[in-house]
Amino acid sequence: EPSPRPLNPLAEAANQALRKDCPAVFELLGERGRRFFFPTGGILAQGAEARFHGPTGLARNGAGQALYVADTGNNNQRMVNLVGGVQTLAGDVDGQPGAGDGTGTAARLRAPRALALDAENVEAAVALANILVASDRAAEAVELLTPLARQLPATTALARARLAVQGVSLHGDLDLTLDHLLEQAVQEPDAREHFLEVLDALGPEDPRYVTYRRRLASRLY
Repeated sequence: EPSPRPLNPLAEAANQALRKDCPAVFELLGERGRRFFFPTGGILAQGAEARFHGPTGLARNGAGQALYVADTGNNNQRMVNLVGGVQTLAGDVDGQPGAGDGTGTAARLRAPRALALDAENVEAAVALANILVASDRAAEAVELLTPLARQLPATTALARARLAVQGVSLHGDLDLTLDHLLEQAVQEPDAREHFLEVLDALGPEDPRYVTYRRRLASRLY
């Protein structure tokens, strides 16, 4: 068996952080000579399917529930859920290098080496939250956006993530649903809060956002 390649300081730091913060994932990487693996299992990986190839960048989300890894050798960015599981967020799932704009795994990266979370970059947080919701990880999207709840660009995405956690869909005959929720909202504070959250999920660009808020105000006052 060939001798392992030495890790550069950044890669070593990333591996040590994985060892400390997510031992279950680090165990998958094995000893020093087995830390270079290409991912399998597509966008989502569990257990022994989760493999890294020379990670050189690492950041933790504000809620402390996930690590974001610049998986340099695999030409992608991945998220390690500290409860379990690894997800490819950006870059080719098969590790092919490239340079191209795109959403999620449609984007192409070439040997990313640095990673940081910018708490002030609301647009980036919203984009990541949308990826999480689409990947059935709405609870993590809620954790990501909650600190940004007072910022208007995050309001719609946060409301949609919260509704996704509850299993509420914005599809179907939504006008009929809103009429029903309006009747409940007039009588019950909890129902009113849910009604307003549905409107927030629609967003200000949807004409029903203003229309139904006015209807509620006229019924209450």
